[in-house]
Amino acid sequence: MKKQINEKTFELNITNELLNLSKAFVWYMENSPIKDLISNNIWPEFSNQTCLYGIGLTQEEESNINTGGYDVSINYALPGGYEARLMCLQYKAGIHSTYSKLSGSQFERKKGVETDHVCFTFNDAAKKTQHSTLRKLAISLGKTSDSVMYVLPRITKKEDFLTNIGRLIYKTSFVPVLEIDAQGERQNPKIEIKDGVKHKFRTSYDGTKSEVNLLLLLLVLDHGLIGNLLSELICIQIERLLKIFKRGNRTDLTELLDNISVAIDQYFESQLKGQMSSSIKEYIENVRDRIIQDYYIPSAPSNFTTIIPEGGIRLNFEEKLNLSNINYQIF
Repeated sequence: MKKQINEKTFELNITNELLNLSKAFVWYMENSPIKDLISNNIWPEFSNQTCLYGIGLTQEEESNINTGGYDVSINYALPGGYEARLMCLQYKAGIHSTYSKLSGSQFERKKGVETDHVCFTFNDAAKKTQHSTLRKLAISLGKTSDSVMYVLPRITKKEDFLTNIGRLIYKTSFVPVLEIDAQGERQNPKIEIKDGVKHKFRTSYDGTKSEVNLLLLLLVLDHGLIGNLLSELICIQIERLLKIFKRGNRTDLTELLDNISVAIDQYFESQLKGQMSSSIKEYIENVRDRIIQDYYIPSAPSNFTTIIPEGGIRLNFEEKLNLSNINYQIF
């Protein structure tokens, strides 16, 4: 069956949603804040810190082979010297499937059981080594390994896509690459996604049932992940807005932080009910403490994003990898 929506369409629109939603809290700030921000040249600086999308790493970005490993360097700095954040999002587009022929599948045809689902094919690129490449990339990023994810929109019809523009992320499964491996490791016998074999990732349209079909790895996904991811992106935007105010020699950071806190509550209550994690309030309180203590603005959480420090980030691998099929986003 031919895909009605391709990966690039999902990439462009879901990326745009994440960026817009992460900044939308500003519209809930009191006393028409946009006017004030514009008059002080703050809003243009803040709004221009957009998301850049790169299709893979070019050969020029790939370093020479060094002793003990293969290095890749990612270098980027936001205007004004702010920290950039890296996420590696591998988008996939699926097709509608009415049932699975595999015995034991959650979507095996059974009387009275709903078996319609979305079927994605993965590990089919880079000579069927894409998953192991993503795995090695995630491991190389250390504690922020959840910043390497499959993005699986549970939409297969063009009319459904058009209806859900602006809300696509809520019909999308974000699956950390290492989470698939971790759940396979816990099976008895262990299940491993190896090079040379492509796999089917099947998920119900509501996202409550998922499996790697060929291996019959029944996955338990974190349905709160999108809320946590979005909350982290919002914290990053709060950090950047505060730093812009600070650089402008503004001394009212505590008052601004109070305004932001109220705006966040109103934003989630009216637009994103049930999606906010505790990380936003925890970050705001952390910022409040540091402002009072030493007028310092700490970095936002980095569970789903990797901070690119000044001078770039260098990833080391034991062997040369073909990263031309890996997508990454820099915020």
